[in-house]
Amino acid sequence: MDAIITKLQADLAAQREQEAQSTTPIRGDVTGSGEVTADDVTKLIDDILSGNLPTDPNSTEFFRYDANADGIITVADVQAAMNLAVGQNADGSDKTDGVRLYETEVAKEALMSIQSASMGNGITRYTISLHGGISITGLQMDVVTTQSAMVISEQLVNNTTILRSNNLRNGTHRILGMLNSELTAEGEVVYVDVQGEGSVRFENVVLTNAQAQSIAVYDSEITGIKAITNGQTIENCYDLNGRKVNGQKGLVILNGKKVVLK
Repeated sequence: MDAIITKLQADLAAQREQEAQSTTPIRGDVTGSGEVTADDVTKLIDDILSGNLPTDPNSTEFFRYDANADGIITVADVQAAMNLAVGQNADGSDKTDGVRLYETEVAKEALMSIQSASMGNGITRYTISLHGGISITGLQMDVVTTQSAMVISEQLVNNTTILRSNNLRNGTHRILGMLNSELTAEGEVVYVDVQGEGSVRFENVVLTNAQAQSIAVYDSEITGIKAITNGQTIENCYDLNGRKVNGQKGLVILNGKKVVLK
């Protein structure tokens, strides 16, 4: 009889442990399936693009979405979920090193500069450049335009990765991309083409590296670049090294402002 009771107690304890495990949330398991898979990565990307994200940081749902445990839900969580889905820790390390999540300190910092150039037909191309020599695996940004302007395309510079985007209900155009391989961000990274006239702002820019760390991005001054033709009168025109030029095509300093001569 004692043996039967002992076995029943052991079975009950095992059942309770299994039930507890099935109800314990797992970071990165946004679908609630009990494990992190490619489906979780896809859903996380879709929900970030649509803005359909949990907002209560104390909720179980927020816990699942916050795959890298940094307290915010961004493209860095997509990288963490991708790491978890292939059997690594959230930071990309091997699980034989012990369970590890996100390092709370910011990995690195990047400086962002934006230049604009007329492409004709009412289209303005904004070129986003990053400086600091950092390595990134993903990026996310919001492009906010007035009603008379709209984003018509976006692409990575010299990279075949397709960026995904979505127009949110508040008029914000959200862009997200996970790169096929690490990219050293030094110089031009993204082109964004906007059609129509009006103000354009770039907000909520987030980068991530392979360790699923958020990278702080600081805006430098946005430089407006206007296109003019060589037929126009050109005075006080200098190249970027300060040498006076006349009729040189490309990016020059004209009357104290950057312009593109065509």
